[in-house]
Amino acid sequence: MSTTFKVKFWEVKKRAGRKRPYPVRWLTDKREHSEWYATKALATGRLSELTRAARNGEPFDVDSGLPVSELRRRNSLSLLEFSQSYVDIK
Repeated sequence: MSTTFKVKFWEVKKRAGRKRPYPVRWLTDKREHSEWYATKALATGRLSELTRAARNGEPFDVDSGLPVSELRRRNSLSLLEFSQSYVDIK
């Protein structure tokens, strides 16, 4: 996993004629990433989360474009999954 601190963000602009017309777009080390939302409030909220992570000095994964802390959360087991694996072992 390669990480970078070079992150640039675009502002949210509506793209007419789409089911989810509000994109959140950002660049990590010359690689473009985007997520699309149905409302502008959702898009600006997500953009705010990403910019807060960049402002706090978190590294971003180049491949996925996500902050490393968010990647760890997504890849961790939930309590239910952990319990099921424990029961399977026993």
